[in-house]
Amino acid sequence: MSTNHTQTITDLPINPAQSYYQLGKALARKQRWKEAIAAYQKALQINPQFLSASQELASIQTQDDRDWASLYDPKDSNGKQFKKDIIFPQNPNNLTRKIQNSETTIESLPAVRDYLQKAETDCDGQDWQGAIDCCRQALNIQPNNAEAYALWGNALYGNRDLETAKQAYLKALEIQPNLAHVCANLGSLYAELEQLEEASACYQKAIAIKPNFPQAYRHWGRIYQRLDRMSEAADCWYRANQLAPQHATPEQHLNLGNLLWQQDKQDAAIQCYQTAIELDPKYVPAYQNLGTALGKQKR
Repeated sequence: MSTNHTQTITDLPINPAQSYYQLGKALARKQRWKEAIAAYQKALQINPQFLSASQELASIQTQDDRDWASLYDPKDSNGKQFKKDIIFPQNPNNLTRKIQNSETTIESLPAVRDYLQKAETDCDGQDWQGAIDCCRQALNIQPNNAEAYALWGNALYGNRDLETAKQAYLKALEIQPNLAHVCANLGSLYAELEQLEEASACYQKAIAIKPNFPQAYRHWGRIYQRLDRMSEAADCWYRANQLAPQHATPEQHLNLGNLLWQQDKQDAAIQCYQTAIELDPKYVPAYQNLGTALGKQKR
């Protein structure tokens, strides 16, 4: 099937696993990660044994390392803008495996799985109340499902019920402590509550669980920035950009290079300038700063 980048998922036929797969590949080439993930997910819903779709979905996770992040910019009651990441587990089959490993009857497995998948879809569409209701239904069937609590926390966070969201994340981690995405989400929540040391500890734990987690590094850097610890902030941002350079603009790489140069971290600064050039070979300021840096380094 020839792909059309203006096509949406709803434009496709009813059961075309291969078509969704091809659409996902086209969207991934355009770095439209969220839409590509949705297309691969749909292909796997139609054909759960579709190995190529599973591999491409895993590849997006590895390359993009977003943990199925859904970024959004709601406003609080005062209209103040904030941004946070709602992060989903890496593999759609994880939900089924977690369900099967708990005290739930086989007959109830499809219902729990369906509720959690619907909750993910509702979170993606910012239907927070719908997601909350689905998570409650799943937890009524399976009270100790860590991912249900994690998704419930995401939905509550989006719905601005921060205290209950915190308790949901903590319960998820009590059941399953090594959920890196939940640690990171809890860090974002603590950051919004101005509990910066707690937020820092959460990002540190997320990275200890999953060392190649650029989002956690990026947000950890913001915490250090708010704590006026710019050396640590720059180190975190540098690590994030090394793991996922495509998620920063050439200008951001340049600015980080300038900050690192001011901190006498010359090699890292030069790497930032080089990355900016790789992303935009016509970006003149990066060439200028790279030339200046290399000249000074030789002295």
